[in-house]
Amino acid sequence: MLFIDALNDSSYSNDNSFAYLGGSLKIYGTELSPSKPYVTLLVSVRDRADKIVKETLEKYGLERHDPSDFCLAEVILPHSENEYKSESVGQLTPIGERFLEDDDCPLMLLANRPANVTENIIFQVRRRPDSMSRPRRRHLSSSSASAVRVVSPGNRAMDPCLVELSADGTDVPGNPRVFRVLPNVTELGSDRALTQMGVQSFPLQGPYVHPRHCVLAFMDGVVTLTPCTPTAEIEINGQPIVQTTILRDRFVIRIGRSHVFRFFEHGAQGAPFASVPRSQSQPFNSDQKGDDNNERRTLTIDSGRRSVGRDSSNVSVEHVDSHTWPRRNGPADSTSPTHKEPKLVAIQLETTFDVDGTIETCALSPGLQGGCDVKEIVSSDRLFAASPAPQLRPHPTARDSIPAIVELLDNVEDEFLYAVIRDVDPERQQFKLSPVYVLYMACRYRLSPHYRTSLLAEERAAMLANFLAKTTNMLHVTIQDHCHSTDALAFWMANSSELLNLVKLDRVIGPVTNPEPQESLADAVEKAFGHLTSCLREELQAAMPAVLDPSLDDSSAAGPCLHMLASAMKLLRYCRLNAALTIQLFSQLFHFINMYLFNWLVSIEGSSYCSRAWGQRLAARIGRIQEWAEKQGLELAAECHLDRIVQAVKLLQTPKTMDQLATLGATCYKLNSLQ
Repeated sequence: MLFIDALNDSSYSNDNSFAYLGGSLKIYGTELSPSKPYVTLLVSVRDRADKIVKETLEKYGLERHDPSDFCLAEVILPHSENEYKSESVGQLTPIGERFLEDDDCPLMLLANRPANVTENIIFQVRRRPDSMSRPRRRHLSSSSASAVRVVSPGNRAMDPCLVELSADGTDVPGNPRVFRVLPNVTELGSDRALTQMGVQSFPLQGPYVHPRHCVLAFMDGVVTLTPCTPTAEIEINGQPIVQTTILRDRFVIRIGRSHVFRFFEHGAQGAPFASVPRSQSQPFNSDQKGDDNNERRTLTIDSGRRSVGRDSSNVSVEHVDSHTWPRRNGPADSTSPTHKEPKLVAIQLETTFDVDGTIETCALSPGLQGGCDVKEIVSSDRLFAASPAPQLRPHPTARDSIPAIVELLDNVEDEFLYAVIRDVDPERQQFKLSPVYVLYMACRYRLSPHYRTSLLAEERAAMLANFLAKTTNMLHVTIQDHCHSTDALAFWMANSSELLNLVKLDRVIGPVTNPEPQESLADAVEKAFGHLTSCLREELQAAMPAVLDPSLDDSSAAGPCLHMLASAMKLLRYCRLNAALTIQLFSQLFHFINMYLFNWLVSIEGSSYCSRAWGQRLAARIGRIQEWAEKQGLELAAECHLDRIVQAVKLLQTPKTMDQLATLGATCYKLNSLQ
């Protein structure tokens, strides 16, 4: 089964990334090493199969082998509600399988799977069959290289295409440029490398166009658009996007400030212009007019576009108008019943995952009355599938670009903060990050023109900084009050780190709150991290004596420690703590395990156990901890922080002969001569 863990590297160390760029992927390689069924790789949606094969070989220690001798196979297994055991995957009878080409992108293929497919998929590295062609570098002439980017007439006239529009979104008179979307991945941007021969790309120059701006992926009949960076300016039908979006017929796409295109699913035969003369520099254009009677929708991942309404506590959520493109044929076309503008539907997604790493995303579809009356479970491999959910109705009075705000009056500010922070029971919060998103929307309201319209921009910034400083102080007090509660510390560390991440990434809030109160907020995250680490270490210390008990079998001895680690992982995921802080926390726990076992082994009490037999038993118990860490995607942290005790155990097991001296010196580099 394919496991994708959405990663968010936001932490108090100021590292940030976005989940939609990829995740961890299990690659099975029983043909490479029967004793190691799979390895875990960190991949992005644009990583090709040949790159994944190469990294897999490196993880198996086979980097000297030629990667072209191997390929990636996509294997379809019967649907199962439970996670497949790694040792049982090879015993299952696959429903189907196929070998991926070297330029296929596994995560992109998965994202484009039909929504009704329920079978499970795994990826395996196998030796390349003789019937499968070897990869070879494509050598293109300058004319054919340009044909990769600007299409010429050919057999692919029905492929999707982008038709250039003017900067205001209207049709270009005469002979507009048409860009054919070729299969697989096409990069768009201003980088000169995109103009080289053999590169499948659309070079674009102009203001606010990044060197690597976005990626078009055409696979299995579906075209998706993915921004390469969070700051890449991309709009679809007037709505900014920051995540992978499926393109539908006649969607209008703006890239940067000066490039506007209309997307056609089935070639240029649906274009609104008449027959266009062919030329060497311009692509084929059909004179057939398209039928856009059917309204199209796409799924965009956008949190916070749900109406919450107004209540007696002077707190409300407003929706804002989204700017739409001018209609192609002017105002007269707006009343035509046969021409409907394509619409984007924003769906609020809620992701949950259990201790085994299984991920589920709940698409909460707002009803026409503003409530959430539809709840659809979307698995991680269908995250970017199209959804026919009802369209959100924007608030009629909003006039800015803020997706949602919490209207907060000055006279209830203290009561509001107390209710959102001090009076919150973590156990009763269904969505664990609800406090931070309410606080963030309140911050956005402080900067919006709806808040005290007479204030200048500098005064609004000062009011916001004061509000955030008050919020940060209350978070410090709350964290200190719960410094001995593991559940509360995990909850508030997740919320404070998420608030810091949102504040830093916000283009408006970030500059006016740096360095303060951002540094104070980072201190709150660090304080929660320190307290939580201390609490978890105390729980782990109570479980460690069993690991050293010689009267227990290896499974029973490692049981209490594994139970504690699993409980901690379940708590952190339940509180939606980001992956970076989760890895740092478990690095602390693995370091504590290493310290506890090693210090015991070199003490007077442990010196009597310095034998080859005990080394084998201790190695088996540590191996169970490493196996658990690998299943959770923490194998790198475990390998790093358990290295000293692992080398000490290997020293106990290795025969002390002259032949082994060189091996011991190379493998026990963490140990000094006294140890």
